Amino acid sequence: MDGQWRAHAQCARVVPETWVDEVEEPLPPNAIEIETVLSEPVEDPMQVDVEAKPRTRKVQYVFGVDAIVRDRWLLRCQLCTTPRNKAHGAPVQCAKGKCPRAFHVSCARRAAGLDKELWDVQQDEEPVASTSKLSAEGESGEEATGDRDVATSGVGYNLLGELEKEVIMVVGGDDGTSSSGHNVVSTIRKEHVEVFCAAHNDVAKADAKRRTDGARRARLVPGARVRVRCAAGVYEVTLAGVKDEDNSVEVFWDNLCLGSASRSSLAVWCGRRKLRRAKRSGMLYQHRPPTTR
Repeated sequence: MDGQWRAHAQCARVVPETWVDEVEEPLPPNAIEIETVLSEPVEDPMQVDVEAKPRTRKVQYVFGVDAIVRDRWLLRCQLCTTPRNKAHGAPVQCAKGKCPRAFHVSCARRAAGLDKELWDVQQDEEPVASTSKLSAEGESGEEATGDRDVATSGVGYNLLGELEKEVIMVVGGDDGTSSSGHNVVSTIRKEHVEVFCAAHNDVAKADAKRRTDGARRARLVPGARVRVRCAAGVYEVTLAGVKDEDNSVEVFWDNLCLGSASRSSLAVWCGRRKLRRAKRSGMLYQHRPPTTR
């Protein structure tokens, strides 16, 4: 692709070592703007002097690729499924402590539902750590990342805001060593992002717990055989009703006595096989209500 490596502008704005900046460069020779210069009025239009003036354009480039540490290149995306995709690019790590899980920025954004569209992998391009300037591909570029359905991965992508940083150039001394002086080259804006894996994403865990509780509540129908754990043991009883206001249930013991229990000590048997397994293992007592003392 015109002899230049491509990078995603969105990824470069998030990876700590890189940034995106605009560079003004001339257009190719075949794109020339013709400017007509009239020094004085002439009678013959064919005698008009024509001067070719090249135009310039602003192109976005990714800088700081040389500064990406080797450990970041060795990270593997947890959302990609093929080894080639896992090793592609410079992922970012989970923001929780020393969690080793890492993700491509584009994979994490799709997993969080920010980017809905999926692009094909550009297989003939690989990141090169020695490249100091890459052409920044915008949001419409090819995504060199995952091939998994990441909608249910539980990865969290939190944009905390934007940071303004100065790009400085250290002024060297006469002996070749760097001195304390420096020049501000430009001011850039970086996105402050936190990425969390499914194990450390509190929002995803809360949603999963809410779905689990909802599915469990839907199975609590009067007359169902359930298991209750109490101080005297574990018993199979019949569900009489559910009290959502205090998160408790009413059950019938096998002697038709009505009792109550907390929903946290309750479980619905998922099938006859699990019920028979519980009976054989001795973890379930039947036809024996707890002794009241």
